[in-house]
Amino acid sequence: MRSFLEHLTEAETPFEDRDICWYLSQPNERKLARALTYLEHGATQKVHPVVQPYIKAISKFYETTGTDKVWVSKIIEMAKCQNRAAWTTYTGGTIYRGIRRSWSELKNVVFTGKVSNDRVLAFEAKAAYVSKYPVQSWTNDWNIAIRFANNLGPAPTAEGKTVKVIYEGKVKPEDTLFNPAVSRKLSEYGMENEIIRISNNQIPVKVYVFADSFQKELLAVNSKEARMIRLQELVGKKNASILSGVWQMKDILQH
Repeated sequence: MRSFLEHLTEAETPFEDRDICWYLSQPNERKLARALTYLEHGATQKVHPVVQPYIKAISKFYETTGTDKVWVSKIIEMAKCQNRAAWTTYTGGTIYRGIRRSWSELKNVVFTGKVSNDRVLAFEAKAAYVSKYPVQSWTNDWNIAIRFANNLGPAPTAEGKTVKVIYEGKVKPEDTLFNPAVSRKLSEYGMENEIIRISNNQIPVKVYVFADSFQKELLAVNSKEARMIRLQELVGKKNASILSGVWQMKDILQH
């Protein structure tokens, strides 16, 4: 019985003599997915050498969350291809990014006094989001964003103080690469419904700041007065004044 690798390398054209933009202009993702499968199984002769770095970049991005500059540069190049097919973009509009941030960054948001309680209790804010990465991983699934905020983010500081947040924003199709359905086929982490955003231009976002992050900080202080002072240190006096008028925050302060 032939092995899968033998099946991949059986006689036919060694590779399709095309560049990466050719793949991205096809009516569906099948040829790209097939090229990815070839490389994953060592059948390098089936994929044009010029195309291979781009195919590898797709795989590596999903694995490393997009921080490797070599692979990121290839992702950016792919987004610049002319005549990209619809499946290479996300047209759904709203996207979410669940992550952990330092408390100092929250002084740059404006809390609205509203509270969200969709599977997680969170205080809502508005902000102008600018990523330090030219390419980021987002999702269209709120539940996935919650999971990322709970499990991913920068390493905690010496005091272990990081705050869980979800950013909600709108994205232009031309600033994206692949929709969630395609990501599910190209990535072993497809259940994350990933959308690759290729831009670090400023965008307005709604910010959801998890209540349990506040609880961890404020309940470590023994009095209501001391908690209010700590809240001001965390988010600034104006934001603290807004939050202290919300009954869910009042409950934390008076606990």
